[in-house]
This record gives sequence, structure tokens and C-alpha cells, in this order.
Amino acid sequence: MITTAGRARLRLVFLAILVRVAITPVFAAASDPVANGSCISPQLASLDIGFTLTHETVDTEAEAGCSANLGAGATIDGTKNVVKHYDDPALRQRVESLLNRMATEGAKAARTIVWFRHANEEVMANRPADHLGMLVATNGKLPMEEVTNIVNYVSDAQAAGYSRFFVVVGPQGTSNPKCRKGTEWGGCYNEEFLGRTWSVIEQVATALHSPKLSKIEAIIDLSSENCAEANTNKLVYLNKLNFTRYMITRYRDKFGDHRFIASCGPGTEKVIFPALTSQESLFRELGVRPASVDIHIYETDPEMTRRFLLTADATARRLGVPLDILETYYDNTDILRLVSDLKSKNLLPSLRDLLVFPKKFGSSCHIDVPAPYDMKLLDIRLGRRTQDGQMLPVCR
Repeated sequence: MITTAGRARLRLVFLAILVRVAITPVFAAASDPVANGSCISPQLASLDIGFTLTHETVDTEAEAGCSANLGAGATIDGTKNVVKHYDDPALRQRVESLLNRMATEGAKAARTIVWFRHANEEVMANRPADHLGMLVATNGKLPMEEVTNIVNYVSDAQAAGYSRFFVVVGPQGTSNPKCRKGTEWGGCYNEEFLGRTWSVIEQVATALHSPKLSKIEAIIDLSSENCAEANTNKLVYLNKLNFTRYMITRYRDKFGDHRFIASCGPGTEKVIFPALTSQESLFRELGVRPASVDIHIYETDPEMTRRFLLTADATARRLGVPLDILETYYDNTDILRLVSDLKSKNLLPSLRDLLVFPKKFGSSCHIDVPAPYDMKLLDIRLGRRTQDGQMLPVCR
């Protein structure tokens, strides 16, 4: 029989156990090196970072013009387009310096965009200004010196130690499947340019297969941001699908390898989720496997972005390829924190690259951040460096 004193002692023992159980998780969390920021997970450490660099300089003082009459290109000048003018020794030297500096700060992947128009396209030829610095293709061919510029640009990134270089080939004007006529996206697209556009893409892709680039993974984006839902009668979606199908088919038949992508996004959940599904089906139908699933993230709703990331990662895993985020705001810490959190928890096992685009959150400009981009700051925002810029060790 338990005495009154015995019952009291039991109650004390029971209370002590309850207190210990209650406080143990607190101490466990405090001693967790990932939780207290003394080290980072191996998953987050494996993420490669990088950037898109298309123009050597950006006029930040002209930002006000982006929302005025000058349009979104007010801050950039076609004469500073890196690809178009890489044969200028002074410009090349300055870009090499930028590449080396950002590599030193941790960049592993780089990207550029080859904007071009066809010479016989009157609408584009008669535009009063060319902020992008478009290349001009005649009968489906770019000038060879400009193709050489692309190879030399990627070669210099290779020499600086980059692992991957993505080259987007972006037709402009009525050869662009998204070309807008009035309020209708896709309304001015001219499918007659399709063969000549492929000829340009083939020319660039052939150059990227050069033995000179054997130590870097050079990947071409055949159909940038043309990921679209298949079950639709909407003109712009049909244009995108037909363009993407054509380019992937031609690439498969010519090269037969996996050194291509067809990027997806940006867009709302209603648009981008079925587009990802349709693109996966297209890859399977054509019997191809891309270099990666590439998504562009500019939506800022955290729940939608989280679902988008998880859905894209699942798509990449089903295809057996990496996931890349090759465009997002340069300075949106919410997106970067979300990526960091999901990657740290191993919820994005396929995610390989995160590249920032030189555009600030909320800006009306197409490009408004001058290089060199602060790669250390990007790592700080990802939680991989301390606030004073010291790289955190990997947890063991």
C-alpha cells in the first residue's frame, strides 16, 4: 500500500519527467547547428549560383524612363550588348574581369541571351531604337563574327572556372510566337519565319558544340518561356506549343543529345502548372530528355511559389534531369529564403542552379542592375554566408 508521502514523491517524479520532456525539444533545437545557423545543410551547399549577363553596362540613372515614353529598355544600350560586340578587345577585357570577379565570389553558372531579328522583317528593321542590341540574321544566318563572339564569351567563362553556360536564342518581332498585335498576344506571329529561325538556332547550337568548349557544359535554350498548356484553343499558347515542338524536333534530329532546354514561366498557377505538365508530355512524346527543367520565378505569392517549386522538382525527377531556376529577381529575399528553406530540408533534391536576372523587384525596367552582381550578397540572402560575408561550413 502506497503511503501519502509515497504518493507525494511519485507526483514529484512525474512532474519532473513532464518538465524534462517539455524542455528537451527546446534544447535540441538550440543545439541543432542548422537551426542556429552555425553551418548549412549539404543540400543547400550543393546549390550552384550564377547570373544572366547581356549588357556590359546599365544606366541606372535612366530608371525613371522605364515607366515613361522610353519604355522598359531605357537603362540599356544596344552598343553595350556583350554578344554583339565581344569582338571589341576593350569590351571583352572588361567582361572577362566581370566573369572572374563573380566566379571568385562563388558563381558557378552563367547565362546570356542572343536577341535577334530577321533582316527582311520590315516591322523590326524600321524601329527607331534598339536598346537590346539585336543581331540580324540574313536568310537564316547570323554573321560569323557574331557567332564567334558567342563561342569566345562562353570560352572566357570556361577559363574563369564556370561549370555551365546557358545561351538563350530569342527571336524578336513577328518571328516570336508571343508577338502581340494590339491586345492579342501571339496575334502578329508569322510562322513563315519558323524555318529561318531554326537555321539561326542550329547555327548557334553547332558553335556551342565546338571542341574549344569541351570543359564547360554549354546548353542552348531552344524555346524561351514558351512552355504552354496543350489543352487550349488560345492563340498564343498554340503558337508557343507549335514553336517548341518544331525546335525540339529539329534539334533532336540534328544533334541527338541532351544539351538543350525549353524554359518555363513566369506565370500564375493557373497558367504555369498545366504548362509544366504539357511540356513533360511533349518531351516524352518526342523521345527526348532536356539538360534540365528550367523555370523562371517572378510570382511573389509564397504559397504559389512553393507549390511551383515542388511541382517543378517532381517534374524534373520524373524526367531524370536536374531542376534549374535560371531567372528570378536580383533582390527578392522572400523568394531566396523560400528556395533556401526547401533546399535545406531536401524538398528540392533536383535543384542544381539558381541564377539571378539583373532586374530589381518592382522595377519597370527590363534590366536595371549593373554588373558585377554581388554573389556574396546572394549567398547571404540564401543563408549560406554570415552577414559579414563569411561562408558557413557544411554540417556533418
